[in-house]
Amino acid sequence: MPSLILLHGALGSAQTMQPLQQALTADFDIHTLDFLGHGPSPAQAFDIPILAEQVKNYIQSTGLEQPHIFGYSMGGYVALYLAQQAPTLADRIFTLGTKFAWSPEIAAKSIRGIQADKIEEKVPQFASYLKGLHGEIEWRILLQHTAEMMEDLGVSAPLNTANATQIANTALICLGDEDNMVSHEETSSFAEAMPQGQFQLLPQTQHPIQKVDPNALAPYLRNFLLQS
Repeated sequence: MPSLILLHGALGSAQTMQPLQQALTADFDIHTLDFLGHGPSPAQAFDIPILAEQVKNYIQSTGLEQPHIFGYSMGGYVALYLAQQAPTLADRIFTLGTKFAWSPEIAAKSIRGIQADKIEEKVPQFASYLKGLHGEIEWRILLQHTAEMMEDLGVSAPLNTANATQIANTALICLGDEDNMVSHEETSSFAEAMPQGQFQLLPQTQHPIQKVDPNALAPYLRNFLLQS
């Protein structure tokens, strides 16, 4: 049975991957992990290279041999950066809702959307959700560290269409047709820049993974990852 690592997005945790894990458990040896600073992991700063190193260490410490990787949003960015740095570590890569276009202006806009006080005031249910995932105090620290990561991406994003040519892995770069955080252009352009990249638009799919039907997403992963 092929191995598959599921990587969650920013502000998420391994827990957010459980519905998809259940939908795929009959076909893959599933692995999940909490990125540093997320979930029960102690609060700490992080960036894309640090998270990619964490995934690399996980693959090596568990003895996985070229696992497939599914990365949602930030998890997809981490997976592709890892593939660029260590081309033979993983096999196929499937991403969903990963943002590739970054600038200081885009980062600033994204950061404005993750202010803890504003979240508690305007979307208290989301605040409660984040507290449940990360802790009553830790969720605020995670928001700050995520903002710092976004600021870094805005200044110097490690992935772009120029260096996408260095990613040799076969990859399916997906975007939901109802995603209001990531554009069609940035997603398809990055996929086209990769030597073995493919782009696919998923119907009736929003950005938040909590709103994605795992039973609708799972067949896309099976069809792509189990190709001979």
